[in-house]
Amino acid sequence: MSAPEILAALSLDEKLSLLAGGSQWRTAAIDRLGVPTLKVSDGSSGARGEIFGENVPAAFLPCGVSLGATWDVELMQEIGQLLADECKSKSASVSLAPTMCIHRHPLGGRNFESFSEDPFFTGKLAAAHIRGLQSRGVGATPKHFVANDQETKRFKVNAHIDPRALREVYLLPFQMAVREADPWCMMTTYNKVNGHHCDASKELLTDIARDEWEWDGVFMSDWGGTTSTVDSINHGLDLEMPGPSMWRSMEALEKPLRDGAINMHRVDDSARRVLALLEKTGRHERPAPQGCMFRDHASEEQQGRTAPAAEEESISTLAVVGPNAKRVVAGGGGSSYIKAPSWTSVHDSIEREFAQYGTKVRFHEGSKLNRYLPTPSPVIISNPDTGNPGACIDWHLSHDLSTETVAKTHADDLYFMSFGDVPKEVGRPVDFSFRVRAILKPLTTGTHHLSLASIGPAKLFVDNEKILHQSGAFEERSTLFFTYGSGELRASLFMEAGREYRIRVDCLSHDRQLDAAIAPLMEPMEEKFQGFRLGYEEWGQTDLPAEAAQLAEGCDAAIVVVGRDKE
Repeated sequence: MSAPEILAALSLDEKLSLLAGGSQWRTAAIDRLGVPTLKVSDGSSGARGEIFGENVPAAFLPCGVSLGATWDVELMQEIGQLLADECKSKSASVSLAPTMCIHRHPLGGRNFESFSEDPFFTGKLAAAHIRGLQSRGVGATPKHFVANDQETKRFKVNAHIDPRALREVYLLPFQMAVREADPWCMMTTYNKVNGHHCDASKELLTDIARDEWEWDGVFMSDWGGTTSTVDSINHGLDLEMPGPSMWRSMEALEKPLRDGAINMHRVDDSARRVLALLEKTGRHERPAPQGCMFRDHASEEQQGRTAPAAEEESISTLAVVGPNAKRVVAGGGGSSYIKAPSWTSVHDSIEREFAQYGTKVRFHEGSKLNRYLPTPSPVIISNPDTGNPGACIDWHLSHDLSTETVAKTHADDLYFMSFGDVPKEVGRPVDFSFRVRAILKPLTTGTHHLSLASIGPAKLFVDNEKILHQSGAFEERSTLFFTYGSGELRASLFMEAGREYRIRVDCLSHDRQLDAAIAPLMEPMEEKFQGFRLGYEEWGQTDLPAEAAQLAEGCDAAIVVVGRDKE
């Protein structure tokens, strides 16, 4: 059946079900008529699929600002094509990309995801990216529509923008993308523009995008970014994400439907657009992995590079300085985070490059960079059950950690966050717990530093001795866990080099949504987040910059690796 035929056969309840996600990353299915779900994937740095965090590897694309620095429209189209193949490998039909916010403030926490501060330039690159994606049958979702250019109070901030600036700076890139590439979807923002949330703005969604630009794709909300039932439907938001729905459930729709407050023509339009999207994307088989394009462009860049020194052969000793030289700092974290199949640090790349000349590479971190204590290095932390780097997580079906373990998972990193993704054996967002177990082997002897942050109550134990306790109280939050988590608590503990210390973190689901006094104050999606972060740093009293300078003075040349990280 074609999309129009299916639409004509749908009941009202079935039409309404298409207007909200069926789950975290999928639209709703209608089994009676053979309407399948459609899977989407975060896509600004690669196709992660539906698992958030350290689980499924994927090709890690350069971030948006790095791609923008190429000024290469053809490359952007190729990137879109490769990203389409990556989406298919995750059985996803729509990529939640490109990110095309405008760099308007130096503290914009997601500037790295977007191309530039220039609207025309952004529009050109975004259009090429979209053409590449959709040429391979995967839908693009340019985001965030519109003026989502700061992270501070992003859920509630009201951006006051005069009409000329709104059109010439913020809307222009999206208008260019519509005219030059016709994206199949667009994602609305959390914030307000001139007093109205963008997901329910008649001016932005209907008057401008639909009527002026004549765009007929799917408007979907950012995750948890739907703010109303009646206005969002009547003013043009086709799809609330994620599911299960908060604003478009049958309970939420019952009264406005009975009162005639919802425009049924809008319901039909939105259902039609979702069905048309399903028709455009079709079904996908899993293709062979594609890696050649990355190698080709890396090779081209290497051939045209400027060498660190005029004659590598003359450098017998080379100093590499900076904490990010040995750490892999790729991307800015958050929604764009991807676990790459393999990582290469700047230090290791330099060491390989200069090995052919017999150059001895010497390293010094030079300074401390972290806002929070760093998570333990894989060299010193291991899963006690497998011996692999990381930790074991035991899951329980209540807040009582003495009950039976219903599932076990592995965490590569001691910064763990569940974005609604809990083991199927748990299968619910409340009244569960998990215990994290690991073995820590310090490299040095001294009074070392540990820290704990969490979403919800958590306790840190070392060799069964309680070291830190997070109460899980609903209070002013930190920048961790997408701002949903606690601040960092710290403690110091004397530890011996090479000794095995048993680390345990007991975590309880926060269940704030069950408290009638707190639930209205929660941010969108907060009920889905659970997690913890363990920090660890070994004792030291040295003057790092002075030591690094001394090391560099004794070498023929020095490379200083600067920059910050996802914190």
